[in-house]
Amino acid sequence: RPASSSALPGSSPPRSPSPGRPPRLYYAVDALLRSGHEDVYAAVERPLQLAQTAAVLEILHGLVGLVRSPVSATLPQIGSRLFVTWGILWSFPETRTHILVSSLVISCSITEVCMYPPMSSLRSSSARRRCCC
Repeated sequence: RPASSSALPGSSPPRSPSPGRPPRLYYAVDALLRSGHEDVYAAVERPLQLAQTAAVLEILHGLVGLVRSPVSATLPQIGSRLFVTWGILWSFPETRTHILVSSLVISCSITEVCMYPPMSSLRSSSARRRCCC
C-alpha cells in the first residue's frame, strides 16, 4: 500500500508484496480486506495511472515492428484503458469508491498477472506455457 494510505485504527501496518508478486493486485486486495471496497482505488491509483499510461508504448512497439501484435487490436484495448483511467476515474473522483471500480481494478490486476508475468517465471519454456490465461 502506498505510504499516503492510512491503516485502520488498531490494525497492523500493511506488509510489502513479496518480490516477483504483482504489487497492484496485492495493494488492491489488501485494501479490500482491511477497509472495504471504498479504499481499493486509492490504494492503487498511482501505479494504475503509471501502468496504463505506459501501455501506450505497446502501440508504438507494434507500429515500429518490435512486436508482432497488430496495432488494430492493441489500439482499442489501450485506448479504452486510458479512457477509463483518465477520462472517468481521474475526471470524476466520485466514481472511485464504487464497488464496480474495485471489481474492475482487481479483475484487471489478475488479468495482467497472466499477460505480464514476472521475468523470473519466464526463464523456463514450461513456465511460459503455463502462464497463458
